[in-house]
Amino acid sequence: MQLFFSSLQELERFTHSLQSLPKDNTCEHCNRNDQWVSHGYVYKQRSLDKRGIAGKRIVCARRFGKLGCGRTRQLYLNNIVPKRHYLLSVILTFIAELIRGKSVQPAYHQALGHDHYSPRQAWRWLDALMQRLPLCRLHIKSAQESQLPHAGWRTNRQKVLLPSLKALSQKESLQTYLQQAFV
Repeated sequence: MQLFFSSLQELERFTHSLQSLPKDNTCEHCNRNDQWVSHGYVYKQRSLDKRGIAGKRIVCARRFGKLGCGRTRQLYLNNIVPKRHYLLSVILTFIAELIRGKSVQPAYHQALGHDHYSPRQAWRWLDALMQRLPLCRLHIKSAQESQLPHAGWRTNRQKVLLPSLKALSQKESLQTYLQQAFV
């Protein structure tokens, strides 16, 4: 189970109170809740010369008198997509532009804010979203998907995927879906 935090201060507060975690935040491997220790930051490369904090790592400690299993867990800030280079806001902008009817390349360049890169990554995002389409439809919990204009859609994949993503975004759970499933 991934945990996401809206700010670095909120994340710091959470890791300072690790001994008082709720019972539903037990270690998945040893089922202990009172062995967590802060174990440093998780970084993401922002540019060639700058990296930023993406979250924190905690360890189920088995040292210093603790009886944990030694496994680590990562806690992320809520604009981070685990195992993805781009921030969640970029991917959400890309999806919003596709829903508005733009084709893949202009939507990708709009989301990035420039057109210096090839849109190959956008097609990878669409492939990953398509693989998780059944999970997306479980989040929607209804067969009523809105009909969208097919202006810039050139593939059947987009005709199938985008109505589900639009229905999910109307429920305001697209961010949660992407953070949990878009890996």
